[in-house]
Amino acid sequence: MKNTNFLQTFFFGWNEIHHSPVYNSMSRAFIKEGDDQWLEDIAPTQHALINFLTRENNGIWVYETGTHTAEDGTELFAMSNGLTYSKASGRWKVIS
Repeated sequence: MKNTNFLQTFFFGWNEIHHSPVYNSMSRAFIKEGDDQWLEDIAPTQHALINFLTRENNGIWVYETGTHTAEDGTELFAMSNGLTYSKASGRWKVIS
């Protein structure tokens, strides 16, 4: 690579073939690929749910406020973010 300063390489990338900066979106510089995850993809454990919800809540801790059983026998978890979650059929889903 030619002599380029670190910031130019970090923020704009560097095209070795043409030896010219390639301007990438600034937001892509701070996002790891494959970082997005869906609620259905996490493990069916309370710990995994709390970690996922805390990550989705920008690091503000989400915790369980209570549990109860639905009429069909499914265990429901009320969380501090105001939503209730169920892990029926081994996958998490939002109830309300």
